[in-house]
Amino acid sequence: MKDDLIWSSYSEGIDNTTIQKICIKDSVMVAISYSSVYRRIEGDSAWTEICQSSPVSTIHDIDFSENLIIFSGKEGIAESNDLGLNWTSWENYNFEIYSVNIKGDTILIASPGGIRRKLISTGNVMQVNTGLGTAGTPWGTDWYGAFYGFYQFGSDIYVCGTTGIYKLSEDIWKWARFRNDGTDLAYNGDMLFTVDLDGVWGVHLDEIIYLNTDENNELLYSISVYPNPATDKIIVKLSELAKGNRLLLYNTNGVAIKSMLIENTKGEYEFAVTDLPSGLYVVALLDEGIIVGKEKIIIRK
Repeated sequence: MKDDLIWSSYSEGIDNTTIQKICIKDSVMVAISYSSVYRRIEGDSAWTEICQSSPVSTIHDIDFSENLIIFSGKEGIAESNDLGLNWTSWENYNFEIYSVNIKGDTILIASPGGIRRKLISTGNVMQVNTGLGTAGTPWGTDWYGAFYGFYQFGSDIYVCGTTGIYKLSEDIWKWARFRNDGTDLAYNGDMLFTVDLDGVWGVHLDEIIYLNTDENNELLYSISVYPNPATDKIIVKLSELAKGNRLLLYNTNGVAIKSMLIENTKGEYEFAVTDLPSGLYVVALLDEGIIVGKEKIIIRK
């Protein structure tokens, strides 16, 4: 079948190696096998092996920016500041690292012990675990399970793993209400897609409800909803100081039922609910995907 698709081989120099991941930025391509790293610059006739034997055992992930290449593996992190001529391993990081990401002056790494951020300019490393759900405490410390990758969509950074999908917002990971162990992410400019053992799932980016995993977000604004209980419609009134760009009505499973864009937060807004079954619902005010105010409502028929 692949012969019919008119695909061309670009395996010169790596014919006898199984490549598991490729990363492309501008005119540079970097590829990894389970133990080696290869580089190919536009115009080259073949790949160049720039790391023949991984210093971190089995390689899991790779990213690069300008002259900096970094990859993670079963026994830590290795980096090169000269596009692969010389490699160094991070000291005190001889444990399994699943995923890496470079954005500007920041390197993010993900391991079962959580996510760390390193500033390239200073070398300072800090934990960035706030908001992440834990998968247990088997050794008396928080364990976050597996991470399958960091993803950059525009200026936003996401990560997916055992406990769900998260978006980084001011050093806090906001949970996107997906706990089915999503193993990959893709974005088409409108919708975010993920995959798990049950199939492919998608959601419009502006309809995601981001919460902290403990669901105890500090709400900035109060909203009122009436009548409560309601039968055919509900009216939402926001406080004068409220700031947001969307109202969302969702059920107790976190599924968005109705959505409304708002240009300003003054006045009242109405949702028709005659088509909804009896039950408990939540009306939320969102500001760029983050819940900043909410109120419970009962629909009774």
